[in-house]
Amino acid sequence: MSDCTACGVLPPSGLKSLWGLSDPDLRLCAVCGDWFTWTSAAPNAELTRIARTTALVMEELLSGTVRPREAVEQAVALVEPTLFAALIDHLKDDALAPLLEHFVAWLPTASGPLATALGQRLATAVRSPRFNAALGTLLGAAPSSPRSLHLLGMGLEASKGPGQRPATPLSADEVADFWALGVSLEANLVPDPEWARAVAESRVQEVSSYSSMGTAETGWVRCSSATTRKSECAVVPPGATAEHTSFSDMADDRDTIAVCWQPFWNTQVAVALGHVKGSLKRYVLAECARQLGALERSWPHEGEHEDTRQRLVGWLDDVTLTSEELEGELAAVKQVSLVHLVRGVRARWLKHDCNAAVAAVLMSAERGKRDFWGHGNTELEAAVRMELLRFIVRLVRQ
Repeated sequence: MSDCTACGVLPPSGLKSLWGLSDPDLRLCAVCGDWFTWTSAAPNAELTRIARTTALVMEELLSGTVRPREAVEQAVALVEPTLFAALIDHLKDDALAPLLEHFVAWLPTASGPLATALGQRLATAVRSPRFNAALGTLLGAAPSSPRSLHLLGMGLEASKGPGQRPATPLSADEVADFWALGVSLEANLVPDPEWARAVAESRVQEVSSYSSMGTAETGWVRCSSATTRKSECAVVPPGATAEHTSFSDMADDRDTIAVCWQPFWNTQVAVALGHVKGSLKRYVLAECARQLGALERSWPHEGEHEDTRQRLVGWLDDVTLTSEELEGELAAVKQVSLVHLVRGVRARWLKHDCNAAVAAVLMSAERGKRDFWGHGNTELEAAVRMELLRFIVRLVRQ
């Protein structure tokens, strides 16, 4: 209890409302300067004193004190997320200006009340002439354009856990977006009208694997029948011709995933990421970090290395170490089972490498019991890959 004559007694008196709200509100003692949160919805209402260290951070944020990003992030970590979200809601333009870059950077990884508050405050800023030039630089698009609003929406988009989207055909508009970027698709994701058109235009390739005189013959063959099973086929964009492996080039291997599908999937990702330029990279890196973290949190604990794994998962969201310190920590992790996590953290914060970030997510998704050829959970890997591809195509196209 404080010794203050105004707020050190119950019920406290002389508390000024900063926001003029009944729930939640921020209140200030005019005598000693202590801050309180007021929640009328709590049983019998609730007035909670804010720790002085936290209050100092909030004072700086509300006044627009300019600080380096690392210092701001460390300070914000002291503020309870719901309280910080309320603070963002009430930031005036003068206070927002020095924080704009931080908010745009945080948006892709924010969640819950914080994500909503960030999105709403930035959406308001988009419509403000004062922030046009700064937001244009940060978002890589004219702030008042549908493109900027789309990027803000991408950062706020709440999605299901990795691999939980049903494997149903894409809409005609989605397929058109994939084709516009030159990204091929598995045939079972292509709606029937486009499937029939693709067959007629020699844009369908089918996995072929058989034995000839005791030797395996595996490769792609061009498909000319719409009755072929879609699960064995892939479709290339209009204007391209499906792959057809000559007999002499067929692989002596019955592993159709390694011979046909893995190169196909690798090309899908490479072509899609080839369109991710400039400021768009941070959205892809953030989405990869989100999906990798969600996948890792769904796996069972890993015994003696669990503390290290949890530390790496935490670093996917936030790192307070310097680049040199982080690299030193990552280099010290030698467990083979954690290679993909090290790769994911390094890709996001040190290398800013979207290809490595996607690879880390897919390595995590494939974890599981291995088949005869050494492949793990290819079904989950395929589902997660498709979610990442859809994210990238929507990010680039709209």
